[in-house]
Amino acid sequence: MYVLAYLDRANVGFAQQALHDVVGISDAAFAFGASIFFVAYVLLEVPSNLALHKVDARLWMCRIMGPHSLGASLANRTVLYFGLVFFLIQMGVSVVVFYLPTFIGKLLGTGPNTLVGLVVAIPWACALVATYAVPKAAGRTGRLTLFGGASLAVAAFAMFASAGASPVISVVALCIAVAGLWAVQPIFWTMLTNCVGGIAAVSGVAMVNTIGNVGNFVSPNIKAWADASFGSNVAGLIVLSVVVLLAALLFIGARSTTRSVIPTLLT
Repeated sequence: MYVLAYLDRANVGFAQQALHDVVGISDAAFAFGASIFFVAYVLLEVPSNLALHKVDARLWMCRIMGPHSLGASLANRTVLYFGLVFFLIQMGVSVVVFYLPTFIGKLLGTGPNTLVGLVVAIPWACALVATYAVPKAAGRTGRLTLFGGASLAVAAFAMFASAGASPVISVVALCIAVAGLWAVQPIFWTMLTNCVGGIAAVSGVAMVNTIGNVGNFVSPNIKAWADASFGSNVAGLIVLSVVVLLAALLFIGARSTTRSVIPTLLT
């Protein structure tokens, strides 16, 4: 389900250049359209998870594949802190998901085609490996905040390095950026779920995900604004690399905000 959800978003990224060239959709219009995708998540995430706590998980997972329902939300200081961190993380994730095919196409000097698709697959393959290896190492050593913060910091510097570099360096940097942004997420959720429990965990995870999806809404519009304001198609990427670096600093700061966590990634 998680993979299928991201396939939808990635497909929008592949369509961006064609929508611009054929239909005449501006960068700002595309950014706004991509961000609307997350409005339903923001409205429905918390009530959906609360219902999951009351209903059989298998039944509710099947329901998630269909329409969502409306409800209320709950938060506390720890949840809000994690929500802010995830908001910033998702701002980085969103720009990668929606614009990676466009970035790669411009680096290769071509529009959407098979070659672009194959090259785009390389960063995702790196993310797959990193998502397994980095959380495993974090769990083995018990240094979750260090590994998570480092993953985000590396991703931020890689995003910055990919802006304006040669095609080869840019692709390598994007591979590192995507790997870092995805590797941090299992660590993030492990820390959160070990800091809240019971019904608080159900509503807390939903609230954090809701706040994160606001970041998904904001990110494409920030990119479009930065690109237009600075007259550069990499300005937004640079701005968002700073956002991810801030997420890294806050992630490391989570150590003083939460209770001690158990390295459950080993199980």
